[in-house]
Amino acid sequence: MFRTLLLSVSLALSSVLGVQALTPEEAAQHMGSEGAVDGVAVQVSEANGNMYVNLGAKFPNHTFSAFIAKADVATVGLDYLKSLEGKPVSVVGRIADRKGKPQIQVTKKEQIILVAQPDPAPVK
Repeated sequence: MFRTLLLSVSLALSSVLGVQALTPEEAAQHMGSEGAVDGVAVQVSEANGNMYVNLGAKFPNHTFSAFIAKADVATVGLDYLKSLEGKPVSVVGRIADRKGKPQIQVTKKEQIILVAQPDPAPVK
């Protein structure tokens, strides 16, 4: 159910934004292209004032990361970024190669979208 919802949202975003929807694992084959990378934000971390949202696994085993430079953290929102951990997200932008792994640099909040989760089924 969750995978179907994430796929539906991803397809809607990709058609509206004109970018290809990708899994974190697929992003490595699309470095240099615009894309929407969809997955669970397994880890949100800080290093030297920069923020990282890792998908696929925690650093250093992540398969994709969203990078937010120190200068852009306030614009994107530190509390917003921290709130993403453990939740499904879609990261939109140019996929770059960062030490052999795909990464999108996020400079505005609209590039990292929290994907709505379905309400849990009512208990009967």
